[in-house]
Amino acid sequence: MDTAAADLLTNMGLVAGIVETLKRAIGPSFSSERFGPLLALSVGVGVAIGGRYAGWYDTAIGNAIFQGIIAGLSASGLQRTVTRQA
Repeated sequence: MDTAAADLLTNMGLVAGIVETLKRAIGPSFSSERFGPLLALSVGVGVAIGGRYAGWYDTAIGNAIFQGIIAGLSASGLQRTVTRQA
């Protein structure tokens, strides 16, 4: 597996965990249907850009933003699937 794919998978896992933690910390007043995807996208891009500047991800800034968007959308979809199954 190349480093870009490994970085993306790592970012997806981080984003999914952080988003779920934030949603539970905010509590029932947070509307997951309305703001869940926006939160996931924001966290995804933030983690990818922060990871790039921290040296965790070896990629250009444009690729980091793109990976953050993909990770955020993936985390949003994964969270929806998990919460609707339960």
